Amino acid sequence: LIVNAAHGSYIMEHQQGDIWSLMNDLHKGRNAGPMWSWVIDVTAILILVFSITGLIILFQIKRSRRDLALIACVCGTVTPIVLYWLWVPFVTGV
Repeated sequence: LIVNAAHGSYIMEHQQGDIWSLMNDLHKGRNAGPMWSWVIDVTAILILVFSITGLIILFQIKRSRRDLALIACVCGTVTPIVLYWLWVPFVTGV
């Protein structure tokens, strides 16, 4: 709802959807305001810091356990990339 007090007018927008469309909008930061944008950015930075510190800790453990953990780390990195290549269509002719 946007109210223009000077002109005495308003614009009301109504969107119909389910919880998934709301979650999608929040995930993308769409129509959520500047504070939500900060929450998204800070969360991304924290995830990056936790990932890097996790890798640092990983390289400090015994080699036998480290090998299995590195295999899991590589699989966790490669799997989304492969799924993206398989399932996300390519845009051509743009």
